[in-house]
Amino acid sequence: MSSLWLRHPQEPVLWEHEAVAQNLLRGEGFTTRYLGVEYRALLHPFYPFLCAGIYRFFGISHTAILFIQTIAFGCIAWIVYRIGRATFGEEAAVGATLLVCLHPGLFVFTTRTLHPLILDAFWFSFFLLSVLRMEEEMTLGKAMLGGLILGCALLSRATILAFAAVASLWLFRQWEFPFRKKCLFLTTLYLTALLVLSPWLMRNFIVFGRLTPITSTFGLQLWSG
Repeated sequence: MSSLWLRHPQEPVLWEHEAVAQNLLRGEGFTTRYLGVEYRALLHPFYPFLCAGIYRFFGISHTAILFIQTIAFGCIAWIVYRIGRATFGEEAAVGATLLVCLHPGLFVFTTRTLHPLILDAFWFSFFLLSVLRMEEEMTLGKAMLGGLILGCALLSRATILAFAAVASLWLFRQWEFPFRKKCLFLTTLYLTALLVLSPWLMRNFIVFGRLTPITSTFGLQLWSG
């Protein structure tokens, strides 16, 4: 975190998320232009809305965003330690935590770039930790908490859904509950995640006139691939 308090020789690198946040502040909605085309769901919404909210209360402060990213980076190190200790023991947990803290890419994207990568990593690792906790002892409260984390993670990076599907199958096999109870827990988890997603899904339906996933760039990504 000390790097935040040093005088940077240059401003942090900005991506499209900054333009969306600025448009939100100006009342122009969740819009941005890319390759000459105006998109209304180009990006996942979590990070641009976070930036816009911070700018609303603290002014246009890139340092404030970098500070939030640094806190998320510290949380990732703690989460990785907890995951390592729960799965492979104390020594592995300490080693994994050191690798996270010394990872140059994470450090650069935390302190030099306004980009959601660090928050994506936070939500992914946080959901993995919640899956491990649900495997140890499952309650409806833990299912709802897991769904809350999954919903936020989907708003940050929807690719976590692939891991969530595999994790659900693993939990279903690991639990020693009756079949109906297993279904109840997983249904609670996914309904909670859907509840978190519902405002954004409804917004997209109003904007596009049809059911649209979290972003509207499938065609763009297909042609890029």
